[in-house]
Amino acid sequence: MPSSEGQNPSSQVPEAPRLTISKKLRKQQKLIEAQDAALELVQRFFQSSEGNILRAWIRHFDKDYSFSISQDEFCDGMDRLGYKGQPDEIFRQLDIDDSGEITLDEISPDLAQLWMSFQKWCSKTFQDPEDMIFQLGDGESPFVLRKDFHSNMVKLGWSEPELRETGFREGEDDSEVSTSMLVKDLIFDSLWTEGKKLTAKDLDWLLIDKQRQTVRVSIRRVAIRRQAERTRERHRQAAIVVQFRTFLKRKVSGSLIRAWRRSLDTSSTMSVYKAELWKAAKDMGWTGDLRVLWKSLDKDGSGVIEIQELDMKSAVMLADFKAWIMRKYKTTASAFENLDPLNAGRLYEADFIRLCDKAGFQVKKALFQGLDWQANGCVKPADLEFIDSWRCPTYLTCKPSDEDAKAFKKCLLKFYKCNLKAWRDGLDCEHSNRVTWPEFNACADKIHFKGDRAGAWRSLNNGAAFITYHEIDPEGSECIRSLRAWADEEFGDLTSALQVFDHKDSGYLNFTQFQKSLMSYSYPGGKIKKTFTVLDMADMGLVSRAEVAFIDEWERPTAVFDKLDDVPETMIQEELEANSAPRPSQILVNKACSPRIAELAQPRVPHTSTPRPPSPGARTMRGIRIGALKDEILKFPDTKLNTKVWNDKSHLPFMADILSIKEKTQALRNRTLDLLGKDQETATDLGSPILPVAKVSRGDRLPYADIDRVKEKTQALRHRTDDLVDKDKDLQARHRSADLT
Repeated sequence: MPSSEGQNPSSQVPEAPRLTISKKLRKQQKLIEAQDAALELVQRFFQSSEGNILRAWIRHFDKDYSFSISQDEFCDGMDRLGYKGQPDEIFRQLDIDDSGEITLDEISPDLAQLWMSFQKWCSKTFQDPEDMIFQLGDGESPFVLRKDFHSNMVKLGWSEPELRETGFREGEDDSEVSTSMLVKDLIFDSLWTEGKKLTAKDLDWLLIDKQRQTVRVSIRRVAIRRQAERTRERHRQAAIVVQFRTFLKRKVSGSLIRAWRRSLDTSSTMSVYKAELWKAAKDMGWTGDLRVLWKSLDKDGSGVIEIQELDMKSAVMLADFKAWIMRKYKTTASAFENLDPLNAGRLYEADFIRLCDKAGFQVKKALFQGLDWQANGCVKPADLEFIDSWRCPTYLTCKPSDEDAKAFKKCLLKFYKCNLKAWRDGLDCEHSNRVTWPEFNACADKIHFKGDRAGAWRSLNNGAAFITYHEIDPEGSECIRSLRAWADEEFGDLTSALQVFDHKDSGYLNFTQFQKSLMSYSYPGGKIKKTFTVLDMADMGLVSRAEVAFIDEWERPTAVFDKLDDVPETMIQEELEANSAPRPSQILVNKACSPRIAELAQPRVPHTSTPRPPSPGARTMRGIRIGALKDEILKFPDTKLNTKVWNDKSHLPFMADILSIKEKTQALRNRTLDLLGKDQETATDLGSPILPVAKVSRGDRLPYADIDRVKEKTQALRHRTDDLVDKDKDLQARHRSADLT
């Protein structure tokens, strides 16, 4: 064996860690192999004892329907099933994480998913066990047979989840129909206890699940309003920036660079203070909320905004042009002198683009519009002088460096030990899930990162003005996104969900509690272990409710058009130019937010009742009533009412009181006479006394043809009135004689 003398001692140090890691891997591999063997044994035993795994789990193990069992519950269940071996040893092999409990998901993930889906469907469909028996059965019997269970489940909207391995009997056809039947058979066989009939006493788990849903709904109602208020404000800020960009672009009929130089940065310092922005906005006629606009643009709270905060795409375009000039010509004057060989002192758009392209830089139309900020159609040397004094941030001109980005994330994880903790304490101190360049640079100082910070930033932000947690930990971000979207929908927010999960109100959740709670409320996301690891920032096997509460303050994932060119033309309404109120619903497309939160987060539109029309005067109303009365009279039949219909043995042809008919008829006659009194000649023809009426002008008199028609109809009306009076007298006489008798 060669001697170790003369060798570098430092070269022998890493051998010990390698051996330790190798031993740990071998030990872990043995534990996994033992767990697989124990799992196969338990599955076969459950299948042979009760026919399927789910039936054995419900009847003999999970008595409280909590989706998890302790070691004592496991041993008791195995004894009831007649197991002759050592259940304690099997439990230790199954409990590989030493949590003291095992779940149905650890025994059969697909059956756990099926059982959760069925419970959730029943909780939404039925009110209680009796209602479930009534709807799934024939409506009369206090039990449910297999055939009724199959048919009524389909009628009530049940759909099977996608399952890979459900413990089905071998030899069955693998078609879609038979698979659906087998799923229903498996559920039915797992629930009944006596006589292969499903009764209300077999559905105690439904009452427990309904109680869970009651608690969930009460907490969700409060949390969702709190979350909606926060979401509404952030959506408003995001929308107002897009609206302001659109307004600027249309106001100057050009790019945002031209709008920046012409309307905002009039001093050519490439920075705009709050007072300057407010004055410029008012001068342009923009009537939006300036406070919200400033808060949206000045994310870092520096008190000044730069062009990259208004539009990152324009800032990068301008920075690349500056870098090219400084690299090739040193100054803008030298650059213009080389591009203008004829010394014309000006370059038009086509010539400028062609000459720059020939010199090695491709100029876009938006950049030329920004240089030609006065819209003269050409650029002069004075139009480029601002580039010399512009202190362009380094991250705008450097190239993205994926290696430095990986090095930064590695250094960050080494310093904080946990990605989520590093994000909360090192980068995102405001808990918005958006980190800008100043915050990124400050964190790099804190963790003593020695690499290319600007290159790492360009690699992480992917052309945006900020980075999110997804750029630091993509897998962990996806786990949080899935959990948070589900918690928002079911509980209102993540904090409320963890509050419900923490039955002891200790402020902490271990993995067993976390997993059991997610399964109890039918969490569909999967990757529960990975999600718990991401949230366990202290690496102690516990999730602290207080430590992860900041996640609820993150901005909801929305498709915000940070680049103006990405906004579809159909979404840029003409009313934006007229500075209408911000409409986030037209600019934001919410992808993962709860529908209820998205609904409540919409801006409140003040209720504007339709103004009432001015009330007509007395003369107008009298004319309207006279016109309606005239039409009513002219529609009456011209013949006299047949008196034979009013004999003693008949009834009125309509349901009415004779006295009321008489009163109404007399009132109608009086109104008719008042109408006809406008002409003195009509009074003479009627042959009945009327009150004198005031003289009216010739223009107000009725035509003679209309007067004759009204006279005829009124005479017919008088005949009907006389008939009614006679009939009334006869009825009164008959009543008196009947009373005397």
